Amino acid sequence: MRIANDDGELTVRDYTRVFDVLEHVNPAKDVDDFRERTLEAFGSVLGYRNTTFFRGPTYATLFEDPSPLLNGRMRALVREYRSGWSKYDVFSLPESLALLGRTHAVSVDELHRMPEQSRQYLDNWLARRGLPSANAVYIRPAGEHALIGVFGEDGVVGPADLRILRLLGKQLSAVCRHLPGARVDQPDLSKLSPRHREVAALVCEGLTNATIGRVLSLTEGTVKKYVSHILAETGCRSRTELVLRLRSQG
Repeated sequence: MRIANDDGELTVRDYTRVFDVLEHVNPAKDVDDFRERTLEAFGSVLGYRNTTFFRGPTYATLFEDPSPLLNGRMRALVREYRSGWSKYDVFSLPESLALLGRTHAVSVDELHRMPEQSRQYLDNWLARRGLPSANAVYIRPAGEHALIGVFGEDGVVGPADLRILRLLGKQLSAVCRHLPGARVDQPDLSKLSPRHREVAALVCEGLTNATIGRVLSLTEGTVKKYVSHILAETGCRSRTELVLRLRSQG
């Protein structure tokens, strides 16, 4: 990726690129259209080839997005990511969220309190697959949480590039804040017992199996079985998908 000037100011060309991205994204009709337009613009305008768009009802659950949008080499890595690396994603760390909440974009080079598992995620997974640079842009589409991942093949994003991403994070959040949500099928709850519906409602509130068990006086193992049954009956592949589809009803 190109390393821009480091004088603390965006150039006219930098602002032009930001405006070009926003012009490409502004016609979006809903969040699905928005994310597709955003990654297209990140590629055609900014030259970022390896990008991702993960979303979820909470920041913690967005890393479990059952249908993320992926470009470039990230498409081939999604299975490995889901099979074990997602829980070590460096952008799931509290430090990342704190920085993203303030700045809208962060590079892994800015993180200082990284556990060993997350360091392995970077060095033993991403870097060994030719992606030594990892960066994220945080936005809030339609009441959800979303991260746009930008992964580089030839070095880190420079200071000016990161400033562009931070400006875009603010502007993209404004664009997508009031867009209609995802186009999702409504889950069929008619086959669920009242107890299963009760559990599904608590899952939708973001509670863990252990917490649901305490609320309903059930063992954690029983709750886990209930959740598996709920997913099977509704056709959802994960808790995150169930939450997204249930929330879309309201």
